[in-house]
Amino acid sequence: VQGNLGATYVEALTPFSNFRATTERNLRTQKRTFADGTWRFHPSWQVRGSVAYDQLNYALSTQRGFNRELNTEVLGIDYLSATKSSVGVQAGHSSATYVSFLNNYSQNEFKGKIDWYATGKSRLQFLGGWVERMHDLTPERDYSGTNARVIATHQLTGQVGLTANVYREIGSLDDLINSYSLNNGVSLEAAWEISSKTRLAAQLLNERRSFALNPTLANQQTSDRQDTYRRMSLIGNYLPTRRWSIIMIAYRDQQSSNQTFGNYHATGLSLNTRYDF
Repeated sequence: VQGNLGATYVEALTPFSNFRATTERNLRTQKRTFADGTWRFHPSWQVRGSVAYDQLNYALSTQRGFNRELNTEVLGIDYLSATKSSVGVQAGHSSATYVSFLNNYSQNEFKGKIDWYATGKSRLQFLGGWVERMHDLTPERDYSGTNARVIATHQLTGQVGLTANVYREIGSLDDLINSYSLNNGVSLEAAWEISSKTRLAAQLLNERRSFALNPTLANQQTSDRQDTYRRMSLIGNYLPTRRWSIIMIAYRDQQSSNQTFGNYHATGLSLNTRYDF
């Protein structure tokens, strides 16, 4: 039996992609508590489960209606092969409660899960299946369809590795104009383990977000919103000690949209530190 129990707290300026008609300073606070566990009850079988509670709050009074609480539960079972590969299924349920109750929804999903160690240097992971989201008061905004994510990793040498992501997933929105977004994306990372204490990685991300308009609102935009988001980043990681890490990230973000307010670009540099105990 093994598992994790934890909590996170993040307070930061609201991302540009969340701004609508306001350019005022707006802090967003995110709190998360979670627990997950796995029980390997047989050499070839294991069951796993997780629960999480997320809370999102905006400081700006005009956006407090989008403050929300999200509860998520997942339960799954896997078959394990002698080569570390596994195949399984999982069922999940989540429910979101907003201050603006018209956004309240519950979501159910059933997905297959594959973790395949193709060779000693290559690994392929898949998680995908059916997702259904139902809004409490506005069933016109409901969604049902397939979501999936594929992750491929390959170790070119003992120090250089590649990771590729391809995905199609439904996203959450903090507004009433749109019902949801379908996010189709691809990312690539090249990482270099310079030494046992130093790592350098370059990442590229391209994501297309297709928004479904809320059919219950009158006088909406004349066309569905489409955003294309791109990010380039360089990440350096240094371990002064076995438990302490320092991470520096330089990035360039750009978003283009068929809606005027959705266009922006940003360049940034961040310094983070972490201590595991």
